[in-house]
Amino acid sequence: TFRKADDLPPWVRRNYDRWTTWTDRLHMELIDFNMFISPTEIEHKRRLKVIHGLKQLVKSIDKKAKVKVFGSFKTLLYLPTSDLDVVIFYNDQDSESLKKGKIRDKDKEKDNEQGTGTITSTIMGTTKCNKASTIGFKQRLFNALIGSKNGVSYIEMIETARVPILKYTDKESHINVDIAFNKMTGVLAAKEINTLQKKFPMLRMLSNFLKYFLWYRNLHEPYFGGMGSYLLQMLIIHMLQAHPMYSQNTIPNVWEECTLGSFLLAFLEMFGFHFNFSRLGISPYPHPHYFQKHAVFNGRNYHGHNHALQATLWDEIAPSTENSGGGQPFMLCVKCPFESTDHVFMDAGKNSFNIMKIRSAFQYASKLSLRINMT
Repeated sequence: TFRKADDLPPWVRRNYDRWTTWTDRLHMELIDFNMFISPTEIEHKRRLKVIHGLKQLVKSIDKKAKVKVFGSFKTLLYLPTSDLDVVIFYNDQDSESLKKGKIRDKDKEKDNEQGTGTITSTIMGTTKCNKASTIGFKQRLFNALIGSKNGVSYIEMIETARVPILKYTDKESHINVDIAFNKMTGVLAAKEINTLQKKFPMLRMLSNFLKYFLWYRNLHEPYFGGMGSYLLQMLIIHMLQAHPMYSQNTIPNVWEECTLGSFLLAFLEMFGFHFNFSRLGISPYPHPHYFQKHAVFNGRNYHGHNHALQATLWDEIAPSTENSGGGQPFMLCVKCPFESTDHVFMDAGKNSFNIMKIRSAFQYASKLSLRINMT
């Protein structure tokens, strides 16, 4: 409870005491928070300008290359602090990607003799490679970004990731951009997320708040073990489908019967206390279910270990001591619905190695909410 006007968060627009229940008050504050945190028209145009500049730059390198936006910008689930996710499709037969910061072997000797070479990361001021005709598409893009009109304040090529990414910060707008290459998964996922937003109207507001919640605690960046937007949205979608209001299939309009506040508290309770990270994995979409983690890690068919959602979600489960996840039994395991197949399992949660810190944050928020509710 805030006593003075100066103590009020900037998103508070009204007195919430007029609503009788705690979840109703939380519902209204979440609506106001989303109105506050949602990007303005100016912020949106600024990102469009960065995208346009990148498209022009790519066109100058390869006229046949295509730039597609995906992620939170495409789904409109982005915060002012969110990165801009882009994928570039190009013909890599004659334009090979760099391997460990090196150019193609047949050009390496020649470059060394002439004192040129390549770089895979830089803080501005270092020298770029000037032999565009002999290097791959990624390196040419790297060089072009450094020499672009607006410039970049930071740039790095991460080739060691499962999906190589070029990261840079636009100098004029200070927007961070992540570029993937020849990877259609993100584009398809963004399309599905937009479809799911229509099915679950509360997805946007829950996602925006929880993204900010994680960002504020520096637990949002997968590269540093945090929970990224995509993984977070998969968990929200899973929770919404597992919620009794949905699973019972008896209420025609859940949105009218259940508040944002109650859904948020259910999410915090589920992943703060109830979900058994050591034993269970999650398949969130399109056919939501749980599976035994050890079936995946031991190479068995996880499709044969499904669980009813409601039974394991809303009944508290004692933490298992079984080492289901190899050396990290408590890692979050989430089947990526857009990359996994019947024969290939892609784990969307494997990079979130700080999941126990994230879980603790959810626990604390859940306890604090309960305490406020009792006052």
